[in-house]
Amino acid sequence: MPGIVHVRKRLTDISMRFPPEQQYCGGDYFPRKPVEHLSDFIVRWSKANILRLDDLALSAPDDELPPEVELQLSADDSYQCRVYAVRSPDKVITKKNADPAIDYDVERALHCRQRLDTRLEYLRLNQTLRSTTVMTNNRTLTAAERWDNATSTSNTPVSLGRSIVTNMKLLNGGNSPNVVRMTTHVKNAIVASEEFKDFTKWWLGNSGSVGGSIPIGDEELIGTIWGLAPGAVKCCDATYNVSAAGATASYRAFLGSDVIFAYVVPAGIRTYGLSTEFRFSGYNTDPYAIISVPQLQRGAIPGEDIRGISICDPHVLNADSGYLIKGAVDTTSSTYGGFLD
Repeated sequence: MPGIVHVRKRLTDISMRFPPEQQYCGGDYFPRKPVEHLSDFIVRWSKANILRLDDLALSAPDDELPPEVELQLSADDSYQCRVYAVRSPDKVITKKNADPAIDYDVERALHCRQRLDTRLEYLRLNQTLRSTTVMTNNRTLTAAERWDNATSTSNTPVSLGRSIVTNMKLLNGGNSPNVVRMTTHVKNAIVASEEFKDFTKWWLGNSGSVGGSIPIGDEELIGTIWGLAPGAVKCCDATYNVSAAGATASYRAFLGSDVIFAYVVPAGIRTYGLSTEFRFSGYNTDPYAIISVPQLQRGAIPGEDIRGISICDPHVLNADSGYLIKGAVDTTSSTYGGFLD
């Protein structure tokens, strides 16, 4: 009987792991602004006062003084940075006993970063931009209006999108949305709608390209039809697990069945964009940090915690530069695999 010539072991040059570079989109809406304090106020000038129409014609220009105008402030806005943090405790004996294929400390750092990324994306999208309390310009579609309702004449994603873009320009000084995000499921529903098909029959002709010459993708075509600049419309399919530890995993897309329109510019003097993310930099030059901390009160052998820390406030400054469509598709449909809410 032949001897054993091979004992199986884990390969050191291959492993399977959900990618740490999952493409998030919450940051697209929140240009970062470092701040020196956890909370401060933001000056707001009165839009109503700026745009007020006065009768400035002078009946006796040689004798009269021009009418006065007064500067008026609205109530100050404010931000409040909160600390978001996670840690992965060191297990020195487990680490020393691990196979070479288990890159223990690197995996701990990646896990902290990914868990923090997940929490911050949920904060930016689900708790902020998908909230009708925050995004006061919003519309929840009825069953007849949903973009996957193939039998309804009220399913009009082209007309609705163009109307939203127009109204946003009227509200914010003529600036079109430059960041519009949705899931691929919602994008597919738009493309499959009869209104979209009718609109693109003459737009694309028979060549599958605008003007019969330049190929164009779904997102670019939707953006063009809505009157937006190239690159404004993109899909984002990042997901998270809503289940508690130990329970069967249940995954959701951060964007769900919603579509978020925004005009976004870096925060500064006299800007009018939707939002910014205030990031407290008082403790470090980089307020998003992965650090090692001595761990003396755990286990027989001291080790080091790996901690992920972010101190921030993703804050909507000007609701007139945003619009939220809620329930663009029927989330109960099996088509979407339970990913949409």
